[in-house]
Amino acid sequence: MTMRAFPVSALSLVCAAALAGCVPPPNGAPPVTGVAAPPAPVNTKIAVLVPLTGPTANLGRDLLRAVQLALGPDGPQPDVHDTLGTPTGATMAAQAAVAAGDGIIVGPLTAQETAAVASVANGVPVLAFTSDRQQGRPGVWALGITPQQQVERLMRSLSQAGKTRVAAVLPDNIFGNALVDGLTRGAQAVGDPPPTIKRYPDGQAARLDAALRDVSDFSNRHPPAPDPSTQIDPTAPADPALQLPMPPAPFDALMLAEAGAALGKAASSLSTYGITAPDVQVIGPATWARDAANLGALTGAWYAAPDPSYRTNFQQAYTAKYGAAPPGLVDIAYDAAQLARVAAGNLTTITQTAGFRGVDGLFALRPDGQVTRGLAVFAVGPGGARIVDPAPASISGGS
Repeated sequence: MTMRAFPVSALSLVCAAALAGCVPPPNGAPPVTGVAAPPAPVNTKIAVLVPLTGPTANLGRDLLRAVQLALGPDGPQPDVHDTLGTPTGATMAAQAAVAAGDGIIVGPLTAQETAAVASVANGVPVLAFTSDRQQGRPGVWALGITPQQQVERLMRSLSQAGKTRVAAVLPDNIFGNALVDGLTRGAQAVGDPPPTIKRYPDGQAARLDAALRDVSDFSNRHPPAPDPSTQIDPTAPADPALQLPMPPAPFDALMLAEAGAALGKAASSLSTYGITAPDVQVIGPATWARDAANLGALTGAWYAAPDPSYRTNFQQAYTAKYGAAPPGLVDIAYDAAQLARVAAGNLTTITQTAGFRGVDGLFALRPDGQVTRGLAVFAVGPGGARIVDPAPASISGGS
């Protein structure tokens, strides 16, 4: 496996042979590329739905900046509608876009807004920024990097490394549900046994230790302590059973979902319960990139995320134009706008099998509304994160 060192930025995680059909990159920013023929002259108007007022207005303006950078000064001018940051506002914005004859919708931001827009899009393709996989359906794509995409990528790397018995200790909440979905789908995709899942109540990370003890079968693997009421003959030979090493855990990979102090406490429990490398590979979500240099007890643990080297040109172009580094979510807006620009001449290119190369790497939109992404696998360490399994060189919309 290739190994490269990177100080991975959390901003890239919202939230990776030259291909034909490349749109000329505006202002030096990287284009979305694919295998389609060069785009025909734009004959489809592009609507942009972002919050320009309300509590997320600042983010909305950053998203719009990324869209404008993607389309360029000589490209199609977007038809911009304010969603107000609410489902009701998003509904009104989408209705206005459809009434104006717009042929592609870029945005909105959240899962709730996406659901509202999908109900009134009237067949107009929607390239939403949310990372909620459940919002994907024919004609509507969630372009955010989802927990399921991360976990399914990890499952492929684990299987290739011979780690096929996967367990997980996850919170009983929406995020935990998404991780379970990814684990289940990932195991099915590589033909491995179903994962062993242990849940604990949402917001009760203190229960994580007990869950780790249970899932590791510690009580049966650890020899019982001597009965303090029993007289021990100091001249008698030691019980051989008490001298045997603890048997390995009943899995060879373990997923955790916590971060911060809760994750640190869980990490300190792993050795207590005999969950140690190299027998067990610990894996987690891409949010671990925020603290990749500070997870000493989890050195070597894996997560999946975009290769940050793909983002360099975009970051430079955005910073040069707007005087500030791009927030993480604007990657998605940039790629969505570039994709809309490519597809404006021929909407069927949206679901081309070979996909596209964007700011965060390869991605492909499937006809059923799901999105496949080419992520890299990273290992955490004291110097930051390093790539242990590079992002794929090609991708398929059906993979």
